[in-house]
Amino acid sequence: MLNILASLKPYLIVFVASACGLILEIVAARILAPSIGVSLYTWTSIIGVVLAGISIGNYVGGRVADRFPSPTTLGIILLAGGLTCLSVLPLLGVVSAVF
Repeated sequence: MLNILASLKPYLIVFVASACGLILEIVAARILAPSIGVSLYTWTSIIGVVLAGISIGNYVGGRVADRFPSPTTLGIILLAGGLTCLSVLPLLGVVSAVF
């Protein structure tokens, strides 16, 4: 039983990280709606930025994982990504003031 759980752990990490990415897309649309509205252009921009972020993150993450192959590295990378997402919240007041 423990072997099965251990083999599913990487898939669970990818699933949760991907679900968080989808949640960020929806939240981004909700945050931007009062400032710039909800249109096809808004959604296209959000999806494009998220896909570009995933692509860049996969490239950089692959390079880092090749250089430092340990589970701790994955945890640090995921923590840094989460903190980066949280750092956007203080910038909302600045963006709202501009628009």
